Amino acid sequence: MGDRDDRREGAEDVGRKSEAELAAYGAEWLTGLLKALGLDVRAEGSVAAGGTLEFNIKGKDSALCVEGLGLGRGQLAGYIQTVLTLALQREGWESGSMFIDVEGTRRRATVDLTGLAAWLGDKVTALGKPITILGMSSGERRSIHAGLGEDGRVHTESEGYGAFRRLKIR
Repeated sequence: MGDRDDRREGAEDVGRKSEAELAAYGAEWLTGLLKALGLDVRAEGSVAAGGTLEFNIKGKDSALCVEGLGLGRGQLAGYIQTVLTLALQREGWESGSMFIDVEGTRRRATVDLTGLAAWLGDKVTALGKPITILGMSSGERRSIHAGLGEDGRVHTESEGYGAFRRLKIR
């Protein structure tokens, strides 16, 4: 119990790290974790607009991070992001925006979803009827909302709960 209190006091004395220092620390920590899992990968950390911490995993075994080592597509990266959040908070990071990408797949998917959003907006306008989309993650729904946010012809909203959440475009 005393050791735990000593660590807290030491952490408070260190001071707050900059986003760049947290990105570097997170990349080093993430690389160590993945190497401990036996994966031949490395993580790179950077700070994007608005202070978002971005980590990109690259290397020979990076596909295993996407496939999830049997956990399901994308789930390993999600679990690792949760643990990385805790590690960064111990270093003074106050929860903000952060994501983990693997070989740039998330960035490419966002570009693809922006194109899909425009196409769906055109379809809803042409049909004159709403379209409901099932089976999207919260991030995918968010990309569609953002992609159509400035389109005055249509309106987007998410409906439902949990795994049954869906996106409606009117």
